[in-house]
Amino acid sequence: MKNAFKLSLIGFVMLTILLFGEMVIAQKGKPCYSKKMGTCETKSCKAYCVKKHKKDLFSTCITEKDGTTYCRCQYPCPP
Repeated sequence: MKNAFKLSLIGFVMLTILLFGEMVIAQKGKPCYSKKMGTCETKSCKAYCVKKHKKDLFSTCITEKDGTTYCRCQYPCPP
């Protein structure tokens, strides 16, 4: 094979590997959400999220326009 072809092939393979790596990283970062309906206190909401998902990224109490309150947990999606 000629040197120019070898260099082009090596460059193409390296670019492909880098693009696949970036795609995996981008897909991995999506958050998932779950919620528990009912009354909500910040400490109990955090405890619920840790108990359910074994890890607490973010937990918050949300009150909607109609007056319902719920606890929302944000955690990393499983692959």
